[in-house]
Amino acid sequence: MNAARLVKSEERTFFLDGDVALATVPSLLEQSRELWTGGGDHIVDMSRVRRIDSSSLALMLEWTRAARAGGGSVRFRNIPGQVLAVARLCGVEALLPVESAVRP
Repeated sequence: MNAARLVKSEERTFFLDGDVALATVPSLLEQSRELWTGGGDHIVDMSRVRRIDSSSLALMLEWTRAARAGGGSVRFRNIPGQVLAVARLCGVEALLPVESAVRP
């Protein structure tokens, strides 16, 4: 499993890179701890995610909550379709701020 990481692309735009799974989510939470404290609008692009599981949904919901608590927002770009399917099944799809179309 490849360690997941947030890679800054532009001001307030980040790529989620690697494998996003139960084992890598704690590291991603730690990496993002300071990200949400300054407010502002952020974008997390998921086009570089190689493998993903349902724990990514919890991560995305936590990032959405943390961004709002910090006075800002986060939008997700290129969300894998399987993640949206799980969100839909769990009834939380409307809570995910999606910027662009999902990738297969």
